[in-house]
Amino acid sequence: MGKNRQKKLMHVRVEDLPSDDPYGEILEESISYYARRIGKNKQIVRTQADVGDLPILQTRPGAKRRVNLYAIYLNAKRNAERYVERMGR
Repeated sequence: MGKNRQKKLMHVRVEDLPSDDPYGEILEESISYYARRIGKNKQIVRTQADVGDLPILQTRPGAKRRVNLYAIYLNAKRNAERYVERMGR
């Protein structure tokens, strides 16, 4: 796997990740790779990150930004749980 494609965060232990995480051990990936993988233009994804619609990770101001896949997973899971609760009433 290319070094720009994905990266593991060192402070997160793999055994602590939930078993239903669709990304497995991959916690983040470049904006370019994410855009290609979901079939969107890279500039659209950058704009989503700029306005806060897409969670990103950035080590310092001016550093490369990376898409936070784990945050996307947690948000989707939380929304699904809320939906199931609403439907169960």
